[in-house]
Amino acid sequence: YEERRRAIQNYYFPVPSQRYEYCLILVNWAIAIGFGWQIVHELRTASVSVWKMLLCVPVAFFIADLMSAGFHKWLDSYASELNPLWGSAAKAFRIHHEFPKNLNGATYWHNVSAFAPFMTLLFCLVFLVRAVIPFAPCVSLTLELLIVLFSQGTEIHRQSHMPKSPKLIRALQMMRLLLHPNVHRLHHSRHLDSDYGIINGWSNWIFTVTGIWPKLDRFLWDRVGLFPRNWIQVSHSIPQPVIADLISRPSRIPGEIAIYESLFPRLQNPLNEISAQRNQNFTQSSENHFG
Repeated sequence: YEERRRAIQNYYFPVPSQRYEYCLILVNWAIAIGFGWQIVHELRTASVSVWKMLLCVPVAFFIADLMSAGFHKWLDSYASELNPLWGSAAKAFRIHHEFPKNLNGATYWHNVSAFAPFMTLLFCLVFLVRAVIPFAPCVSLTLELLIVLFSQGTEIHRQSHMPKSPKLIRALQMMRLLLHPNVHRLHHSRHLDSDYGIINGWSNWIFTVTGIWPKLDRFLWDRVGLFPRNWIQVSHSIPQPVIADLISRPSRIPGEIAIYESLFPRLQNPLNEISAQRNQNFTQSSENHFG
């Protein structure tokens, strides 16, 4: 029991943000401003028409939302929480699913800091690509808007949960340029496996129509035995064939299920028939997942 209690505590309480992450936030903004200044100069010298520049805006918003959906799904379902670049971000998303209001008291710095290391890597890659490959001014502008929106996706997401956002943010939400609370609410009400876009939700319909996320979960489970975390958090969404497989092979049940059962109030575990076997394997599984 004591070992289980410690595992739950270690999972629930996130590691405090490090000072270097705050520095990386400033570095990312400095790079973005530098890019922007360079692009403004390119646009002036190239005499690009206004309508072409305006066209860059919806393109950047759509691509950013598309990227955010994939990034969000990966963090929610597959990313390791022990990875130094994105582990704390994955953990933050999963805790947030159980307690959606936990972002209300967070500051901008604390909210963005968990994503800063990965975003710094992204900014540096974009910087290297632009240094090697000369882009047209409109392409550069689209890329600039894209990386700024993508890097601020977690803050845009937080604002969709705030009971009272700044007036400018609320106006952009009403215009559907930024994620509206009603749009994002669908993610929290649909088994946590749809509506992943956190910039504005423009790309959500693509994944809903194709059903790509549940198909991806089943594909990875069938081919490599990867158990997505969204099945753990909302375990009544586990497909019946997978439940039958787990009943016949209880060694494949992830150890986190035991932790989530005690930690998260929404969890309804459909695997009661094999709970005794699961608890027997919990100690070894938790060591593998939580160190």
